Amino acid sequence: MNVALYAYDRPNVLVMSVALFVLLTQPDPAAWLSRHPKILGITRAVAATSFGVYLVHPLLLDVLGSGVLGYRLTAATVAPLVGIPLLSMAVLAVSVALMLVLRRIPFLGKALGA
Repeated sequence: MNVALYAYDRPNVLVMSVALFVLLTQPDPAAWLSRHPKILGITRAVAATSFGVYLVHPLLLDVLGSGVLGYRLTAATVAPLVGIPLLSMAVLAVSVALMLVLRRIPFLGKALGA
């Protein structure tokens, strides 16, 4: 399997990041989001923990990919069409949950932007 395009420093990652930034900064997605309160709540939780998620997600990727937990979960474990979104959603969910818990600790909460 060719994993050259899975690295963070590849042009496709830059193009996807710019496209997502442009999409999310347009006024129409913001109006759509305000009409869906459950999705808005999830978006606010992710936004409030984004700094901590940015810090902890490489550690989670290493733990999941190393097999320390008894299984290895990488983007290449299953077909990329399923593996990449699965890994992304799993790491995001665990990172946000971890940050929501860590933000309740007084010193860490201030360090993580609570």
